[in-house]
Amino acid sequence: MLSHWRWHWPDGGGGGGTSAPAAGEPVTGTPGTPVAQRTVQGTAAKGLIKGAKVSLYAIDAQGVRAATALATAVTGADGTYKLQIDASVKNFVIEVSAAPGATMADEATGTDLPLPADMKLRSVVTLADNATGTYEGTVSPLTEMVARTAESADGKLAQQAVAQAKANVRTLLGFDPETVKPINSNSAAVATASEDEKNQSLALAAISKMASTASADCGQSTPGERISCVVTKLAGSVTVKDGQPSLEQNRLAQFRDALQAVAEDKRINQTGKDKVVGIPVLNPAPTTPTTPTTPTTPTTPTNPAPATATEAQLQAAKALFGSLRTNLRALDEGDAFRSTVNAVKADLNDTVAPLGSDVGGMATFVSTAVDHLNTIRASSSWYRTYARVLDNVVSNSPVPYSIVNGEGGCDIVLSPLSMTCSVVQNSYLPGSFNTSFMDGTRVYATRVFKLVPKPGSTTEYSYTAYLEKNTVNFKTLTVVGDTVKEPIGSVVSGDIAFARNGTTLTQLAVKGRMTGRLNAGGTLDSDYEDWALDVTRTDEANGLALYKVGGQFGAVKAGQPAGKIEVDSSSFLRVAMPGSDGKVAVNSANELQLTLRGTMGNTTVNGTLSASAAKQDKSKTTYVPTKVSFAGSLKHLDATVFSGNVAIARNGYENYDASAAESATNFIADTVEIAGTLAVPNRPALTLSVGATRTGPATTDVSAQYRDGTSVINASVTAKSGERHPLVKVSSAEGVAFSFTSTSGVVKVTKDGAVVAELNLQTGIISYIDGSTESLK
Repeated sequence: MLSHWRWHWPDGGGGGGTSAPAAGEPVTGTPGTPVAQRTVQGTAAKGLIKGAKVSLYAIDAQGVRAATALATAVTGADGTYKLQIDASVKNFVIEVSAAPGATMADEATGTDLPLPADMKLRSVVTLADNATGTYEGTVSPLTEMVARTAESADGKLAQQAVAQAKANVRTLLGFDPETVKPINSNSAAVATASEDEKNQSLALAAISKMASTASADCGQSTPGERISCVVTKLAGSVTVKDGQPSLEQNRLAQFRDALQAVAEDKRINQTGKDKVVGIPVLNPAPTTPTTPTTPTTPTTPTNPAPATATEAQLQAAKALFGSLRTNLRALDEGDAFRSTVNAVKADLNDTVAPLGSDVGGMATFVSTAVDHLNTIRASSSWYRTYARVLDNVVSNSPVPYSIVNGEGGCDIVLSPLSMTCSVVQNSYLPGSFNTSFMDGTRVYATRVFKLVPKPGSTTEYSYTAYLEKNTVNFKTLTVVGDTVKEPIGSVVSGDIAFARNGTTLTQLAVKGRMTGRLNAGGTLDSDYEDWALDVTRTDEANGLALYKVGGQFGAVKAGQPAGKIEVDSSSFLRVAMPGSDGKVAVNSANELQLTLRGTMGNTTVNGTLSASAAKQDKSKTTYVPTKVSFAGSLKHLDATVFSGNVAIARNGYENYDASAAESATNFIADTVEIAGTLAVPNRPALTLSVGATRTGPATTDVSAQYRDGTSVINASVTAKSGERHPLVKVSSAEGVAFSFTSTSGVVKVTKDGAVVAELNLQTGIISYIDGSTESLK
């Protein structure tokens, strides 16, 4: 106990790195009386800052910073600092500034840079009257953002302005930069950091990236000076409109671009995250407003102002738990929300209307097949054009085709003229033998499409199509016997009409029935689909073709209608056309955008679906878009369930083996971003921001935030490799926080350095410091 006290004498004598109060600073104790001491420690970082001066100044009731520091120190080689002050000092600012030899880590270059003389980082600290123990806090450009947002024109840091600024920055970032420990994003340690620590490390690295590209109009001559300039401009860019915090648009765009560049650069980013997700300020605002209630910032009091600081702490804590309780109950009540979500999911799963690469692939396939058939029909020297003639059949080279998704070849019957193309839909399927140097059986699936010119027309065709399972037996690399072909589903038919410019097809209309959609396992997800497709094609450079797409599509599953989709004519897809080798391919879209409206069961979709970056997995059994996004709304039974944006990225898909079991080294590293409004039964809509990163076969790290109109609640889940119990952190924008794992019993709830309540995770009972209790359940 005695180590926490010192004797305070009028002349300012004493130890612990603490100097005597200057004029205007608080004076505690009287001669001969013990004065409690508080340790103030933490880490300073842009990247980690070494050898810099740390000064602690008291702030008076009017927000005026004292002229003389209460204590000073120097940051260590790991960026940490440690000070001693009188425990009676509750409001103070910690300032980090240059000193001889001071450096900061620059993640963009992997080097330490001299800390510029004009660079200053601050953290404004407000402790509760009943705060005890050591204060642990970070000083960084993100805490400087709080200071600059709160600072008045005459340099004051009034408590109310500081509280509002902290709430705004916590709302923007989804975490509290004052309490999250900084770790360099290019260090090995960051791989095992918490989700909040990873997001903060990438945000700080983005500042280095902005400086390296002279972003934010910072073109100083040295890297350190540019970083200092970026810090100043970014930290001062917080704005508030209609009660909602944001960053100035140009700064936000620069920050967002830098964050993504950092995420993609593995020299800078060692977090294991392939994309920065879960920082709310990065998410664009929902384009379709669906909630009648405009969310407000959490610091606007909804109750009369508390009479004491302790009452303010209790009010903030009860507001957090009140928000959690009412929203969780609403979500859980009668299992209504889960039932709605499951119903929407079932509707979407049952809806197999041809979206994405199916539309793109078929448009490419049909238009290319028509091109080939018309080349034959217009040619009087077909025997010079094509490789072989057997029994009135001309075959495009090469035949046979490779067993790779999208590869194919065509047989053209000359009399009567028709063209039958087989295109690989699913290359060697999971579970089929796939080792070239051993005996075995392999299975793949094809789509067979026969195109027949209509009599008397040069622009109209009829078609038939069906899907086929192909089984091939191998013995030491040699095919044994004939390929066994079995139909999948039924034969379908329809009509095609087209227009062209010279020999290039420019317009295409397909009306009729199409085969059902194959899944990755080679089986049907639907019986069949009805199409009314209109396509306009424009050839572009580098072998690309742009298709403007519109139409209506419906699907039938198990004999029942499974959904109907209308695609707006503004939709498009851009695909790579077959090369000069003559292969006719079902190419998945290089770039796709579908603006659609439709109903699937009781669910209605209205919005824009985008897909791009299609890749094969390592075993070449699947070929999927690795970037998919949706912006719009989902309704169920005429009630809007969600409105906003959803984006999914499958990172490193080319290294994933779909034919093998998932493992620590074989899993899809998905990232998910959600930003929008979520309808909650009998509650105001929640403004939602979620970022999730799949870091293992059964492991996902999550950052989430919701705003319910009166509260802003942040949460994160960190699942570390080899640990069975993820770390969960929950906090409000007002600074109330607690954390736990599944093994926790009773956890402490804190605000401003003081314990304000305890939460029993087993019973759900919250016990407040004023003796009151309530249940979270």
